[in-house]
Amino acid sequence: MSQDAIVIGVILFAIGFVYLQNVQTEIDGLKAVVEKISFRLDQLPSYSSPPDTAKLPSEPTDNQNNANPIAIISGNKVKPGDPAHLMHIHAVFERLGYTTYLGIDSFLDSGKTDFDVLWNHEYSFLNVKLKPLIENPKAHQLINHIPGSGYYTSKVSLATANISLGVPKAFALPSKKDAFEAYANANPDLKWVQKSNAHRGIKVVPKEQLDLTQKDTFVQHFVENPLLVDGRKFDIGIYTVITSISPLRVYIYDGDVLLRFCAKDYEPFDVEDVDKYVVGDDYTPLWEMPSLKDDFLINDYTFKESLDAHLRERDINPEQIWDQVREIIRQVFEAQNPFMIKSAEKYKNKRAYFELSRFDFVVDTNLKVYLMEANMSPNLSSGHFAQNKALYEQVIFNIFSMLGLAKRIHGIPSTTGDGYSMQVSNKDVHVNFDFCNDATQCPGNENCLLCATSMTPEWRFILKQTFLEQISRRQMRRILPRGDLTFSAPATHADYLLGLWLDAKCHQNRVFCE
Repeated sequence: MSQDAIVIGVILFAIGFVYLQNVQTEIDGLKAVVEKISFRLDQLPSYSSPPDTAKLPSEPTDNQNNANPIAIISGNKVKPGDPAHLMHIHAVFERLGYTTYLGIDSFLDSGKTDFDVLWNHEYSFLNVKLKPLIENPKAHQLINHIPGSGYYTSKVSLATANISLGVPKAFALPSKKDAFEAYANANPDLKWVQKSNAHRGIKVVPKEQLDLTQKDTFVQHFVENPLLVDGRKFDIGIYTVITSISPLRVYIYDGDVLLRFCAKDYEPFDVEDVDKYVVGDDYTPLWEMPSLKDDFLINDYTFKESLDAHLRERDINPEQIWDQVREIIRQVFEAQNPFMIKSAEKYKNKRAYFELSRFDFVVDTNLKVYLMEANMSPNLSSGHFAQNKALYEQVIFNIFSMLGLAKRIHGIPSTTGDGYSMQVSNKDVHVNFDFCNDATQCPGNENCLLCATSMTPEWRFILKQTFLEQISRRQMRRILPRGDLTFSAPATHADYLLGLWLDAKCHQNRVFCE
């Protein structure tokens, strides 16, 4: 064989080898593509049987196999598959990824014992079935009622409480019968209504027709000169949340209010026609009021903004109203808080309870604000007025956010460990007060509970809970503790300490200001 032939053979062999390598590379690439396609196909549902459909809201998934938090939604009208008037509570929980149980029996029958939040429409502490779940809740659990909340939601207790601002004169019956008669005789021109906790209806009644011997009722001065819009009397609903009894923490939803107008014009006044002066279930909604509807429907104003714009057109400063509203709510909770603290004494984990209520006000022509009642478990159903849906769901979502129920951190303990520390650390709640560095004051001074070296586990938890509420509150506005500690003396030293801490944090970051 010649040398040239050998060279040609080597060259051809090399070319063939390189070619085979390229072919192998292409084959390997095709194999990878095929494997990816096969993997994707395996993820698709089998068409030999119908694909697994999503479970109904009333059919909770197994929480042991996923990290979804559990919410129990219950009430006398709630049943599996039907949240009834709690439709928006249910909807918001579902959107936040909660596994929901509709009705307490639905949860109890599931065999589960752990849950994250219980939302019960009626007052929970009188329910025998709920008693095992709410008497000693775990650290991560929340219950939507506060022990002793009846001291401000009870019509009798509220109307006869020692509150200096915004509550029409009232007398509990029959215990204050003589005091009422003396006052009524001295003020013969006043009109009166008789109310009880048992029913909602009220009517102006002549003094001679009042039943002064009826138990668990009270008579109250009727506000005769209400501020009118387009000739209609109206009330203002303020959504209010208490998150702690001691120290006392109270918030209001500051994003909007509920405005309801009487079904008929106030004038000419007729005591027999209650639709003229009582806001009933068939009230006139704001979007049907001539002076307000354009701002609400066309300009996209909120209820509150629509009213504010109208009042300014009448040369009325609406802040005169809102300042009184906030102060009245403060005074109600401050006055009734000692009774609530007493009611909560037997419960170990007092930090687990919160409560939503709606405070209803009327305004007179002198711009004086009066509190009519505080509604426990206020109506949050848009079944009657669909346009209220956005308001209700925003109120619910803002509250859930403030309480930590709307966070995206699930499947971990909510008050311990790294998951908690990344939300709020010890350093976040420590403030460098001068007295903390004074050896003559600490330890020994109760104020030193705010200092790192003297802070108890309980106070560290209180401050962390408050810290998280403040940074997560969205449009919830804190009204207690007060921003100004000099305005009135806090009822307890715990209230003073939390107010002092919030004032110091406010100077660091305005998110902690009232």
